[in-house]
Amino acid sequence: MALGLGRFGYALLLPSMRADLGWSYVQASALTAANALGYLVGALLAARVAARISALGSTLAGCVVCAASIALCALTADLSQLVALRAAAGGMAFVCGAGLAAHLARATRGPAHRVLGIYTGGAGVGIVAAVAAAPDRAIDWPAGWAVLGLLGALATALVAAAAAPLRHAGPVATASTLAPADRRRLRSLVPAYAVFGAGYIGYMTFIVALLRAEGRSTATVLGFWAVLGAAAIVSVPLWTRLLRNAGPHAGPALVLGACGFGALLPTLSASLPAALASAVAFGGSFLAVVAAVSNSARTLVPAPAVTAAIGALTVAFALGQSFGPLLGGLVADAPAGLRMSLALSALALLAGAGALARIDRPRAPATELTPTLPPAAPGRSASVPHRR
Repeated sequence: MALGLGRFGYALLLPSMRADLGWSYVQASALTAANALGYLVGALLAARVAARISALGSTLAGCVVCAASIALCALTADLSQLVALRAAAGGMAFVCGAGLAAHLARATRGPAHRVLGIYTGGAGVGIVAAVAAAPDRAIDWPAGWAVLGLLGALATALVAAAAAPLRHAGPVATASTLAPADRRRLRSLVPAYAVFGAGYIGYMTFIVALLRAEGRSTATVLGFWAVLGAAAIVSVPLWTRLLRNAGPHAGPALVLGACGFGALLPTLSASLPAALASAVAFGGSFLAVVAAVSNSARTLVPAPAVTAAIGALTVAFALGQSFGPLLGGLVADAPAGLRMSLALSALALLAGAGALARIDRPRAPATELTPTLPPAAPGRSASVPHRR
């Protein structure tokens, strides 16, 4: 839920803040990039913090910092201060929470993909809840931040109550503990996951701005956002069943392709049906990419290295989403505008899907080569000399 409120909720506030503060799209995207950099730092520090205060303690500390930094954004219009606050709402809570989810799966002996799927789907709940923070006018964006902060505090209290039995959870493994052989097995997933980070965050940052620029009403925008969040909530269990027998690269490729298709739809048509179809297709796949890649890591490396493998992939993902918003903002400020920015995000996602799809493709069995003979002379048939 921290992701839905802390990262994606900003998309609902961006058009109002940009209109009120006179920002360019690059300036507006700086807040998203700062949050992504904070996510990267939080992911790198998560294990050290968890070793000092426990996995549960670090998760709750990350939730508190996230909620507080969101609420404090209501008190300033200074760009540098907002960038610092967005960076503070990083990803330590999400990374440590994933460690808790893995610990819960082991303790209950339940299917790991099901527990992680439920955990990942919580971001969709945050997306739907963020609808309550959407401002009606340009000057109302501070109230939107305050509402998001309040929702974050409520979510923190719920996490503290629900996760109390996990206070003795083990440490959080990091990418630095991954063996070289395991790193080689993940080599093909890492660049695709980085591309996904860059492409999906571009869509989530600017899609509401595009809908506003097309003249959509507040009710329509909020309806679109609610559909996207609802699709995200149910997406992971559905994709988990569909990809049960897929290869470790074919599975993420299918979900990434659906994500890219959903991101491309609003760039091809400005109609309301296209926007709603985009909400269903993109919302119903982008969180499932995270689950699919995590599940692939479980099949590519030994069980003791799974958490460290997910940590390595998370670093690549965080790097991608740190630069994606700034590049998208540069394109959005150019004459091509928002539509071209979203189109580039969609094409990046589709390219990542295509690269992964080629890896699991079965190869034709090797056959003995037949020597090539010159064309037969007229009236004579060509024959292949047999071996003695």
